[in-house]
Amino acid sequence: MTTTRCLIFTLCLSAAAPVLADPMPCPGGSITVDAGSDALRTTLCQSAETLLAGLAACHLPQQRPINIVAVDEVAHPFATCLAAFDCDYDRIRLVVRDDYTGLVAPDDPYASFPPDILLHTLLSHELTHALIEQNSTGREVPLVDHEYMANALELEQMAPEWRQAILDYAMLEEPSDSRIDIWIYRLEPRRFAANAWLHFIQPENGCDLVGRLVSGDASFEDDKR
Repeated sequence: MTTTRCLIFTLCLSAAAPVLADPMPCPGGSITVDAGSDALRTTLCQSAETLLAGLAACHLPQQRPINIVAVDEVAHPFATCLAAFDCDYDRIRLVVRDDYTGLVAPDDPYASFPPDILLHTLLSHELTHALIEQNSTGREVPLVDHEYMANALELEQMAPEWRQAILDYAMLEEPSDSRIDIWIYRLEPRRFAANAWLHFIQPENGCDLVGRLVSGDASFEDDKR
């Protein structure tokens, strides 16, 4: 994982080469999609526009066009990724498969998600990263803050039954600031996500905290809260 936050990966720790795409615009005009079929393009457009509306309501409005590219893999010599956001290109790459077996550990709750649900989930996570970059006005947002927001808002925008699968897996009774740690994210990403969402829904946190993390008025890295 890079420290500059310009390359952000889900279930991956390093970069892959840029993909040359011929994107088509979604109806709203702020998203373009390069996909293998009209049906997949429509699905990704609809998912993105739904997710963008929810993120805009949480202090993360879209500032620039975003390109979504469906790919067979996002890989480097030491790992296989499910998704990546590259801020140099305002581009999200998503691995699209009919079956994600082999890319997700059997005991990971993601393994129980149907492919369309997992694709929507991955897009939610990467769109959050994209909008953090677009709204941080050039300031480098610490990695732990990036992942807190991406994971908390990923679960917030999930249907309750899929969110519950992650909560059941994590078996956390209440959130803890001590679990908002980048090493926990790297070693136990679903447990980190569950804790982030449980923390996010506390009355004193929510979208107000997201706004302060993006602006730099709060951070889990140096505990300025």
